[in-house]
Amino acid sequence: GHALRLNVGDHINISHARIGHDKDYVIVGMMQSFRLGSHRVRLALAPLDRTTYWLLGVAGCSELGETTRLFL
Repeated sequence: GHALRLNVGDHINISHARIGHDKDYVIVGMMQSFRLGSHRVRLALAPLDRTTYWLLGVAGCSELGETTRLFL
């Protein structure tokens, strides 16, 4: 049920005490499949601390050609 509330652009935390992993991620893609009685969600994640984002209206983070580049 929780996976149904997730969207591309949401931030999530994944932690695993046994292996010492605790990191924040942003969802950059998702694929869902449904079968009778089951629902599977696969997420494509990018580390939040190593990804640069275009922040609209924020000086230093949104000027096309100055602080950001457009790739097609």
